[in-house]
Amino acid sequence: METSVRIVRYAQANKRLPVALSDLPMRRGYVNQTSDGWKRPLRYTIDTNGILSLSSFGRDGIPGGSGDNADMHKSYHAWKPDGTLWPTEETWLWDAEIR
Repeated sequence: METSVRIVRYAQANKRLPVALSDLPMRRGYVNQTSDGWKRPLRYTIDTNGILSLSSFGRDGIPGGSGDNADMHKSYHAWKPDGTLWPTEETWLWDAEIR
């Protein structure tokens, strides 16, 4: 969740998405990590359809699995139907999530 908030802040300031999570601004008073619960970097991608994804392979670091080893994945639309950048809005996490 914190990483997603930082993506919104970046998009608001730069009118574009970050190329990498290392581009995200630091937030005072927050952990500012871009890693999963097992201290591995989150996977961050934007595909050709404008779908932004944040994911982790879970505890074991291997695709697939169940329980703590299960993959975790959240995807969001990066662009609204009218072509404007979606993550510039605070409601982006809820409105643009792909379910």
